[in-house]
Amino acid sequence: YEISACLVGSEMCIRDRRRVRGDPQLQMTDDFTDLFTEPEEYYKPEPKPKLITYERISKPNTEEASPKSLSLSLVGSHPLWGHYLWNAAKVLAETLDNLNFQVAGKCVLELGAGAGLPSLICVLRDAAKVVVTDYPDDPLIQNLKLNILTNIPEKKQDKIVAKGHIWGQNIESLMEPIGHIKPKFDLILCTDLIVYHHSHLGLLKTCSECLSENGEVFVVFSHHKLEWVERDLKFFELASSPPFNFNVTQKFTKKMDVMFENDPGSEEVRSTVYFNILTKKPV
Repeated sequence: YEISACLVGSEMCIRDRRRVRGDPQLQMTDDFTDLFTEPEEYYKPEPKPKLITYERISKPNTEEASPKSLSLSLVGSHPLWGHYLWNAAKVLAETLDNLNFQVAGKCVLELGAGAGLPSLICVLRDAAKVVVTDYPDDPLIQNLKLNILTNIPEKKQDKIVAKGHIWGQNIESLMEPIGHIKPKFDLILCTDLIVYHHSHLGLLKTCSECLSENGEVFVVFSHHKLEWVERDLKFFELASSPPFNFNVTQKFTKKMDVMFENDPGSEEVRSTVYFNILTKKPV
């Protein structure tokens, strides 16, 4: 009975040589090349990035507000769900693109932006400066930059910058692009972010530190899992309490097609988009 180690190509294997007279089942060959070979299609390839077209509800009537539709790149897959264009982002984009809503001249910050659709609309609607952010993971930030280059006219591209930011951490890099315009942001955009329950405090800290005294935070969301509704809404309880002390106002709701048809629970609830606004209480 003999056990020895051997190298086969670049793989390490253990050679178990058993010499048992008259038992061919225990006679092993010297060919170990497939010992660690995975079954075919064991490793699935990473999903490729995809392009989707977003048609603007309010058709721009000037070249300055063009284009009439946006070509959005989505990362192929991401654990932070940046590979979807969420209903909340569509509803927020429609609101910002409404001719009755004033975006022009405002400094805007978007957190957890994904494809960055609302931020792109703000630039096309003549915001003074837009800082569009997501978790500082290179595929997410590069995808935001690609969507800027693809959809924003060259003469407006200096009005928007993409950055990485972890909620609750230092905001200096967020404030730097607007320092020569305004001390803080007039508008902060958050779409489908309250689902990250363990990050509520960090998200609120960034919003509180970046928002001007008369600014607004648009918190637009759906309840994607019915068993998490109470945990979702905990965000607004925290927002209205010290140290943040925000006023919380529900502006409107809108029914959309449900995001995930096969998920359990009421489609009526899961297809509803809620539009809430946070403002700072007077000191």
